[in-house]
Order: sequence, then structure tokens, then C-alpha cells
Amino acid sequence: MTYNQLPIDEEIVALTEAELKVLISAELEGIHDKIRDLFVFLATTGMRFSDSQRFEPSWIMPEQVLEFNQLKTGGKAMPPLYEATRQVLNKWNGIPPKISHAKFNKHLKVLFQVLNLDRPIVTNTVKGKIVHRSVSPLCSVITSHDARRTFITLCLQKGIPIQDVMRMSGHSDYKGMKPYMRVSLKHLRSEADKWDI
Repeated sequence: MTYNQLPIDEEIVALTEAELKVLISAELEGIHDKIRDLFVFLATTGMRFSDSQRFEPSWIMPEQVLEFNQLKTGGKAMPPLYEATRQVLNKWNGIPPKISHAKFNKHLKVLFQVLNLDRPIVTNTVKGKIVHRSVSPLCSVITSHDARRTFITLCLQKGIPIQDVMRMSGHSDYKGMKPYMRVSLKHLRSEADKWDI
């Protein structure tokens, strides 16, 4: 579809809590197991792929929080150490799985297809003033960075204050959080609709 109008906000590709649970609980072997565990690690820490590949056990603080300076921005991130994160670290001898970025993204798409994680995702590309909208299955558009988006989106949906989510994810200003705030407002509206008055 082509729309001759102002650009439309990009949809944030993030897993729902139910989709993340499907991924966590799936019985997998070989490369699928490795890919799943790394995605779960990223989705439960909000860590970028590049930081996961240089992870050090010294980042784990006694308070069960990870603390590290991000490679991309140099900013400090302090995500909590959730049980799912601990399980991945225990399984892989204290270090998340290592793999090339290209190989990870390629196998991630296959894994999501195997698990039928294929809900429709709307994507927009803007050329000039024309917005081209397309709908693709989640399994064909999923990438490593969507794990970080999943972490931030689910934290906001769970009611964690935005300033705390920013500390966890290492965002230094609200500009980078604006798309997630939009998603959070949609969630807030759906939650508010449970009260029918």
C-alpha cells in the first residue's frame, strides 16, 4: 500500500510477554538452543548485541544488578539480573553464547519461524513524502535489536517508571525513549479500558 501523506510513526518490533514465554519454554537443541538463549539474555537485560559479546562476570553486582559501560554510547547501563538471565548464564558457564551478528540474525528468523512466532508486523518506509506500508510476519523481520526493544517495552508495560527503565537500559535522554512511550500509552489505554464506567 502507498499513502501520500506525512510519515507514519514506525511500529516498534518487540515481543509480547506471551511470545517471550513461548521462546523461553521451548524445547530446543543445537543452534536453535544457542540462538534462543542469547535472545532471552538480550531481552531480559536490554543489552545490545555488541555488549553481550564482550560480557564479563565482573559486571554482576552483589545487588543482583548488571553494571557496565555500553560500547556504543559509553553510557552506564544497570539492568536487573532476572531468573531467566541467570539460567542462561548458568547454562553457558557464566558467559552468554558467542556468535557472529550476521549468523545470529539469520538463525533468529529461522527459530521464530520454527516456533510459529509469526504475528503480522507493520513496517513503513518513507521515500520522499510517500510512505510505503507493508505487513510481514514477525519471523521475517526479527533482529537482535528487537530483544532490547522487548526489554524496554515490557518494563514500561509492567509499570516500571520511565526514569528507572532508562537507568536499566542506559538511555541518557528521553529522545531515545519516545517511541516506547507511545507503545506504553497504547498499553495504558488498553488497561484503562478494563474499567467500564
